[in-house]
Amino acid sequence: MFIRLFLFSLFTLLVISSSAQGNFEAGEFEQMNFKSQKLIFKKDSFKLINKHDSFDLAIYPCCGEVMAYGTWKNDEKFRLLKLTSTQSVLSSILPINVIEDKFDSDSLILILSNPIEQHHSKFNEESRFLKYRIYLETTNYTFSHKLKLRTFETNVIRLKLPKETTVESIRIFIEPINNRGRPINTIGIETFEYQVLDQNSNKFIINIPELTFEFISVKRLDDDFVKVINKNKIEWDGNIYIRSKN
Repeated sequence: MFIRLFLFSLFTLLVISSSAQGNFEAGEFEQMNFKSQKLIFKKDSFKLINKHDSFDLAIYPCCGEVMAYGTWKNDEKFRLLKLTSTQSVLSSILPINVIEDKFDSDSLILILSNPIEQHHSKFNEESRFLKYRIYLETTNYTFSHKLKLRTFETNVIRLKLPKETTVESIRIFIEPINNRGRPINTIGIETFEYQVLDQNSNKFIINIPELTFEFISVKRLDDDFVKVINKNKIEWDGNIYIRSKN
């Protein structure tokens, strides 16, 4: 009788423990040893943030506090959460907005705009942050092929167009070379291809609004595992996070 009662109590305890571990609830979790770093879970999204102190702001005046963001799933069977970055972060492919224009010249001008270039211009900084590679589909294969081999450390690019050459589409590859001391978590960023509307256009103002210092530095996660210890404690990358009391 005693053994049967003991086994029943043990079984009940295990079931309760397992249930407590599996039933994860969204909320805000602080890293135990580094309280400025927080994992915030909402119904269908998550963010990893670092609340900078005054010293950090002196180092990272250009950058936000978000270190990762995306969606999460709860695997109750294995008591795990799975974190996945948003698709644009994971693929590092960004949309562009293009304004076409014409001017009396046999040259082609590309003016590349984005928040990083705007920051560079505003503060007139000497060091460059980005390199560009230009992929053009044109009516001149040799010109297009040679252009793919070149890189540009300027956002205003002037090219001599061969005679009777027209541009059909534009795609940009961006290589981060400086991120104000923050990590660079991508080897390169592409834009979606833009189909030229008027083949007489020879000036293109290309805006990449989502190309930010933050986008370069955020972690790229694809079903990254977080261990659910209980509803108030989780473990990620070897660090313990505790549910915030506020």
